Parts: sequence; C-alpha cells; structure tokens
Amino acid sequence: MLKEIDINIESVRLDKYYSYPLYVDKFEEAKVYVIPRKNVTLGGSWKWKDTMEEFVHDTLSYIG
Repeated sequence: MLKEIDINIESVRLDKYYSYPLYVDKFEEAKVYVIPRKNVTLGGSWKWKDTMEEFVHDTLSYIG
C-alpha cells in the first residue's frame, strides 16, 4: 500500500510482538531493528538471520 502512494520507509523498529521473519521480510529495502521474543528461532529469510546476528553481536549499540 505504501508503494502505491510513493512512500519509502528507511528504517523500522519492531517490538517483540512483531519480531517475526514474516514482518521483517515485508520491509524489503528498509533497515529493520527488532527486539526479539524470548523463544525466537533462526528459521526464515537471510534478512531475518542477518538482523538477528546484528542484535546478538552488539546488542547495546543495536538498540541505542
């Protein structure tokens, strides 16, 4: 819908209720920041896996 009205999202932050691979994949070109759920898994797309890797390796600067 946003593409239809020519709105580009540069980044988005998803809390634990929306931190699923499905939602990360919806923002194809945007930088996605997530606060993962307690029972998160690494199944899903490469964008999801890269996002989770960024979170794990340097959590404080990731969420800052």
